[in-house]
Amino acid sequence: AATQPRWSFLAIALPIMVWRNQSSAPNNFTLIHALGLTFLAWATLSLLWTPNLPDAFNELIQLVIVAEAFVLGARLNTLRPIFMGLAVGLAISSLIIISPLQELIPHQLISIHLEGLLGNRNMLAEAAVLTAVGCIGYRLWWFIPGLLPAIFMPQMARGALVGGLAAFVVWAWSRSRKLAILLALLSICAIAILINLRPSSVIERWAIWTDTIKGLTFQGHGIGSYYFLFPFVNETFDTTLARPEHPHNEILEIWFELGTIGVFLYASMVATAYRVADNVSRCVMAAFITIGMFEFPSHVPVTAFLGALVLGHAAMRGSSIWAEYEPSGLRIRS
Repeated sequence: AATQPRWSFLAIALPIMVWRNQSSAPNNFTLIHALGLTFLAWATLSLLWTPNLPDAFNELIQLVIVAEAFVLGARLNTLRPIFMGLAVGLAISSLIIISPLQELIPHQLISIHLEGLLGNRNMLAEAAVLTAVGCIGYRLWWFIPGLLPAIFMPQMARGALVGGLAAFVVWAWSRSRKLAILLALLSICAIAILINLRPSSVIERWAIWTDTIKGLTFQGHGIGSYYFLFPFVNETFDTTLARPEHPHNEILEIWFELGTIGVFLYASMVATAYRVADNVSRCVMAAFITIGMFEFPSHVPVTAFLGALVLGHAAMRGSSIWAEYEPSGLRIRS
């Protein structure tokens, strides 16, 4: 209830936003575009061997929506208004958390006491952390207070906090490498403390990762196959009662579904974008990637939109593939 309407909204709004911003910035076709398009093509090709076509088509539609967010990011000169809007929207959830408003909804189907309007505490905190990193980068200080309850209200989402620490380390690296190394060591200590707060969930994730690794193949099992196939690789859980929809690790899920080729394309695209991105985009990307090591932000509408948008905005700074070959073409024609 808290997720599907957001995918539907993005499916309608993103094409309109892309069309309205088609002349905002030069839409160069960069290496990042090529890698992303190849990744999308490989995911589409995996429909030939995926065992569950309904889930596969659902995942592919979401991937196309994410690709539209990438295109939008590549056409925006600045992401400042986007972060302003996200901060205002998430502040509504923060207001719900700190107010008695949730008591006005009797017999509610989902809890909003700590989850706000996203239906999940971790998803809300992850979106708030990514938005806060962008707001800090663009010096939108007045929008930060509205995000704090979503980030720090108990129980604190540890993956989101670690993502924020990663963004802080990346920012420090641009100022002083010694400071960044010191912050990284302190972050490791903080992570150890956070793990000890709720070790049961850490043990559960480790078990999911271990079982998922046993099912990794070179070709992959096809897009949208993880939930369907997990019982066949599982050796830990009673999947007649419950099973994970995602392995809480983006790399493992891509590897499981799209194989080594999918992981290579995804990693190459992100690494290439990170190399040409500005400092704000780098910090957001670092937070997103770190969160993706423990959660599944690419499958949550708000965080998937924001991650793809920043990735596309970084691609805007890359050089056009066609521009590199244009001098050769001119010489041949002459």
